[in-house]
Amino acid sequence: MSLYTIEKSIEELLTQGYQQFIDEETGEFDEQGFQNALEQLEIDRTVKIENYGLVIKNLRADIEGLKAEKEAIENRKKSKKKTIERLSKYLALALDGKPFETEKIALSFRRSKQVQIVDKTKIPEEFMKIQIIEKKEPNKILIKKLIKDGLTIEGANLLEVQNLQIK
Repeated sequence: MSLYTIEKSIEELLTQGYQQFIDEETGEFDEQGFQNALEQLEIDRTVKIENYGLVIKNLRADIEGLKAEKEAIENRKKSKKKTIERLSKYLALALDGKPFETEKIALSFRRSKQVQIVDKTKIPEEFMKIQIIEKKEPNKILIKKLIKDGLTIEGANLLEVQNLQIK
């Protein structure tokens, strides 16, 4: 029975259900039977409330466990990203810009433009973006587009780099 059903049963027992405890032949009220039925419903209600509370308690513990798991996974993710960066730099250095191919892998380089911020303090205010942590950072996407369009931005220039591609 759900808690709602139990509470409805208690209410019905107290308002009109007592009639079922009146003996039709004698007209006597079976108080003991009534008390037993009421006590059983109260016990059922107590058990149900306790169980709901325990479920909530377990769910809260699950949430805490998931938070810890999420942090552990994030840390593993960061570690793997750093390993990828380190290995990619090492491979790029070892290949010296030359492609490499086997049956299992093909490594090549492509040219791209990347904004290099030489002096962040010299970047004009309109080219700064505000991050949520209220830390001003140059808007590299905007600066790259403007430099490509021929605008000179003091404190920034385009740097040609080679990005390793793994297929």
